[in-house]
Amino acid sequence: MKQRILKSIYHSFDAWAADLKTACQKGCATCCTQAVTMTEVEGSYIWDYICSNSRPAWLVNRVVNLELPLQRPLYTLNEFALACLNGEESDFDRGTLDQTCPFLENNNCTIYKARPFSCRSFVSQQTCQPGSSAVIPQYYLSAVIAVSQVIEHLSQNQYWGNMLHILYTILQKNGYAQITSEAGTSKIVMSQRHLLIAKPLPGFLLSDDDRPIVKPLLNRILTTVISEKTIEQILNGE
Repeated sequence: MKQRILKSIYHSFDAWAADLKTACQKGCATCCTQAVTMTEVEGSYIWDYICSNSRPAWLVNRVVNLELPLQRPLYTLNEFALACLNGEESDFDRGTLDQTCPFLENNNCTIYKARPFSCRSFVSQQTCQPGSSAVIPQYYLSAVIAVSQVIEHLSQNQYWGNMLHILYTILQKNGYAQITSEAGTSKIVMSQRHLLIAKPLPGFLLSDDDRPIVKPLLNRILTTVISEKTIEQILNGE
């Protein structure tokens, strides 16, 4: 069910963002680094996609033999949002990880159809250069944050964190505990210690200017029907 909802969210966002003109094109991979956070639901979506293509051993080789990131996020996005809504000062700094994403081959993403929302929503209106920042409208960034909050809510009480730590943990849960253990107990411990727990949505971080633009997207997501219930009803436990 959660993966069906996740796929629907992806579809709704893609349709909403379709008219935004960007400089992104196939083979453009400057932004494809290890600085990707995602939920366990997104990790399971990637895992199932890879298994459907009979490539679990390929993922094992990619992840197990990799030096995992050492940085741990301070907050999940919804934890940060709650602090902001309560008027508390917080810093949502996920750190800088410039290492190339292990899923790139010839500057193309090998898990493109199942890539997490952080990847599919990252765009720029001018060609990116190493060390430079993406150029995107503020309303688009607000929409990305809002949708990311919904995805975290979908995965609440499950893991949230760096993509590689999430995938390493998923491998352990899906029959590869022996392989990951042989790769080093320290990696297993580090993965678990570097992951946070996804939190429920406390409210959206939307300005008065961005709200009218982003609200139709959120309405489209939340009113989509899955198994005779809207996504909003399912997320609310109805």
